[in-house]
Amino acid sequence: MEYRQLGKTGLLVSELGFGAGMVAGLFVRGTTDGQQRAVQRAVELGINHFDTAPLYGDGSSETKLGCVLKDLDLDQDHEVVVGTKVEYFAEHFADFEGWTRRSVESSLGRLRRDAVDILYLHNNIRYGGAGPHDGYEAITPDQVLRPGGIADALDSVRAAGLAQHIGFTGTGDADAVNEVLESGRFDVVQAYYSLLNPSGSIRLPASSPLHDFRLLVSRAAGLGVGVVAIRVLGGGVLGGAAARQGPSDTTSSQSIHGVSHAGEMGQAEVLRSLAGGGDSDLRDLAVRFAVANTDISSALIGFSTTEQVEVAANALAMGPPSEGDLDRLERVWATGFEKER
Repeated sequence: MEYRQLGKTGLLVSELGFGAGMVAGLFVRGTTDGQQRAVQRAVELGINHFDTAPLYGDGSSETKLGCVLKDLDLDQDHEVVVGTKVEYFAEHFADFEGWTRRSVESSLGRLRRDAVDILYLHNNIRYGGAGPHDGYEAITPDQVLRPGGIADALDSVRAAGLAQHIGFTGTGDADAVNEVLESGRFDVVQAYYSLLNPSGSIRLPASSPLHDFRLLVSRAAGLGVGVVAIRVLGGGVLGGAAARQGPSDTTSSQSIHGVSHAGEMGQAEVLRSLAGGGDSDLRDLAVRFAVANTDISSALIGFSTTEQVEVAANALAMGPPSEGDLDRLERVWATGFEKER
């Protein structure tokens, strides 16, 4: 396991991060023993970066992760980096600062911590107005950046010592997301980056039907903003049968801007053939692809079992994808996942 600087934060994070979200489900539907074994093994393998949110199981993920880190003596006195999030709904728009403070204090209570290392904005960002969008509540760049807006509210909890650094989730309209990025208000961004959609770092041809994230990963790295890759396994789609072990629920995963779960499964079949034909070939390639991008500080993977932690760590030893693999991938992306003939 190697460690990378998280932008300008001064934090060193493992190249693989442990996601405690809904799809993997370990910290929402798993057993205490399974949670402890997976985290213990992750730490033994060098993973020091853990990510959660109040949204995951209505606080269950934070509560259980906090308990496990405490029980394993991996709390604030040790070198673990913990991130959580704040999500805003219409009832919070009149008092961003008040809601942010209440949300963070509740999260810290569940996590059994005095502060988190990273506190993220957990909404889609789009110009089309606030409200539900792609399964999440959307907000506008103006709501984030205006005086008294969300960025100011996050700054206030940072100034109070409740969070060391602030970040945002880079989903929504690409231009709106980039406006927030380029404001300089945030230290870290969580960005989609996977074999299903690499447009955070790779410029797609105009003919590509994929949603274009417009080089978000590359732009962020160029600005000194730390990048945490999310959806590395496409919400389990790229993990094969192993991703459906234990408490996982890959069918609940939100897809990218209108691509259905069935559509992503079809795309995964094309990628599986390219990777070598097996589930393990595709899963390993997905991990290697994300980690090979040095603009990414840490690639978050949702783990459901201890075995999945070990498999992901073992994939690192295989090194980056070959030039031949990358050439074939670029052709697949350009054609919208048509099979090569």
